[in-house]
Amino acid sequence: MNALLAGVDFGVTTTQRGGTLRVTVAGDVDAATAPRLAAFLRTDRVVRRVELDLSGVTYFSSAGMEVVLGARRAGADVVLVAVAPPVERLLALLPPL
Repeated sequence: MNALLAGVDFGVTTTQRGGTLRVTVAGDVDAATAPRLAAFLRTDRVVRRVELDLSGVTYFSSAGMEVVLGARRAGADVVLVAVAPPVERLLALLPPL
């Protein structure tokens, strides 16, 4: 599944292999786009693990981090498999995930 929002620097691609869903994000993750990312993490597919690839993220706000933490609180096994420097800067401020 692919999603690219017209006029917004944000895109998500998902692929599923067995019980693992890989969500690849590109562009800005902020208050405007975070709800769209959350929609991709809420899935009706049968998955045991969500691999979140944030290597293409150009901006990552606290709204994006709240989406990731919210998915974990909801019981999803979300694993960050790649992060871009904007994400690393935010992660450096938090306790280990």
